[in-house]
Amino acid sequence: MCQRCGLGRLCLCSEMPVITTSLEFLVVRHVREARKPSNTARLAAAAIPRCRILDYGARGQPFDDTPLRRDAWLLFPPELDGNGVETGRHPIVTDRSAPLPEAIVVLDGTWGQARRMSHRIPALGRMPRVALAAPDQPPPRLRQATTPEGMPTIEAMARLLERLEEATQAQLLHALHGEFVRRSRTERGLGGGVNA
Repeated sequence: MCQRCGLGRLCLCSEMPVITTSLEFLVVRHVREARKPSNTARLAAAAIPRCRILDYGARGQPFDDTPLRRDAWLLFPPELDGNGVETGRHPIVTDRSAPLPEAIVVLDGTWGQARRMSHRIPALGRMPRVALAAPDQPPPRLRQATTPEGMPTIEAMARLLERLEEATQAQLLHALHGEFVRRSRTERGLGGGVNA
């Protein structure tokens, strides 16, 4: 498996675009995601020079959240209590409620892992949160989302770029993800085009 793109014989590193963004992305990746061939944070970091991965949860290694202590928004789905009401733990960012931050923090893992990280990492405490609505028609993915708003990290980053009117960068990221899914499915002998 290529350590840069996560593919094997169909490695796409020679065709990797360079995607420049106005914002920096800080991806907090659960350590269990690091070796999964379906992990898309690795792919995003390979294509976006201003994307950095911080691995969380390594046994015996405390997580240093210093890089997160800055002007940043947390990209995270709505957080509801048992009654379906927003918890209010994070102030919610709307398109016009605040100037753009220096960085966007993205949590990379299963829904359960991401939710636990959002509670356990002190710097995320009351960081303003930006959420994306569930897509009407999800594109092909390698893993099924466990929540309607759940999506691969690279797809969430692309959709946020769309929302922030960086359309060209978003299209490049969507195309890269689509090609990654197609090649991954081919390598696994699954064919292409439908959700796994």
